[in-house]
Amino acid sequence: MTNRSPLVLASGQLNELLTSDTLVMGAFQGSAGTLSGQVIFTGGAASGIVSNLGAGVPVQGYSPTNYQTGTTYTLALTDSGGRVSLANASAITLTVPASGTIAFAAETEIYIRQGGAGQVTISPAGGVTINSYLSANKIAGQYAYAVLKLSSTANTWDLFGNITP
Repeated sequence: MTNRSPLVLASGQLNELLTSDTLVMGAFQGSAGTLSGQVIFTGGAASGIVSNLGAGVPVQGYSPTNYQTGTTYTLALTDSGGRVSLANASAITLTVPASGTIAFAAETEIYIRQGGAGQVTISPAGGVTINSYLSANKIAGQYAYAVLKLSSTANTWDLFGNITP
């Protein structure tokens, strides 16, 4: 089998693929060899299957949601490229950890959703810089979204979306 990138599956082909072979960590591993590179699903839903692939697998059109109901949460590597939904009646603090703690890849994007009445405040850990218009660091209200994007410089993030100071 020849290595190719990307592997593109049309609707229905994923089921045929998984019947006799395994899709693991962004690579198709079959009895005849390995096809590595970006895996792209087109057509039907890939949920359930994609969640078993592990962290950091680029799957076009799919982004997992991490649901949190406490009043504090620190971003984890598994949040990369996905959504974090924070829901509580009380105020919530989302902490962006330093690169020495969590090694996010450059250009990582994480969508943050305020799912409850408690306002979400995005707070940098020591050594982390969060750049935003007017130094806004709070999500504007229930059901609003913000996006954190890591720059090419470690510990420097941009925050944008429906945010307020």
